[in-house]
Amino acid sequence: MGEKQQWSNEHIKCLLETRIEEINNVGKKGLSLHKDLWNKLGIVLKDKFGMVLTQKQMKNAFDNLKAKYVGWLYLKNKTGNLYNAQTNTFTLMNEEWEEFKKGHPKAGSLKTVPLPFPDLCAALFDGNSATGSMKWTSSQTTSVVGSFSCQRVQQLLITDSIFHDIEDDADNSHQNSEPTPDPTADTHEVEANGTASDREYMTRLRDEIAEQLMQNMDS
Repeated sequence: MGEKQQWSNEHIKCLLETRIEEINNVGKKGLSLHKDLWNKLGIVLKDKFGMVLTQKQMKNAFDNLKAKYVGWLYLKNKTGNLYNAQTNTFTLMNEEWEEFKKGHPKAGSLKTVPLPFPDLCAALFDGNSATGSMKWTSSQTTSVVGSFSCQRVQQLLITDSIFHDIEDDADNSHQNSEPTPDPTADTHEVEANGTASDREYMTRLRDEIAEQLMQNMDS
């Protein structure tokens, strides 16, 4: 079986900055299918940190970070002054965390591990500063207000795993593992992969979002 790759904050920052640079160069549309991006990111990570990663490992780390940003954004826009900007943490009771994780089971690490580099995450995943117009409802679904559209919300709903910083989603975890590269990996196949639970979770959220949009239009 494969090995998990632990990602430090410096690794994460490198990933974010490299992706943002590519957006500036080639544009955001279709960027996830831009195979040269993963090749470039792999070269940068190897040169800077000696990390030898497969395309799938890099893609997993990217998706995990994106999902953590989605959970962070939900909580940040929840009413009640939960967010402490100085520490980048949230003030919730244990019961509230448990309720949050029911709707966002893949972002539970926010309770103990803050989102790294929120401004860079917002610039990459949302194209804005670290603010948003999404709010967290009691049913843990996404309400669309302001400039957010249903399509935009769905683009953010990428699955995550409970992690310290971020790591890929193989079975084992080792701090200094160096998996062998997989130069023949097909980007389209990587994009299409996902567990049944991930697909079920995204389908449920998409249906709930659509239902809320219809309710907003009727009101």
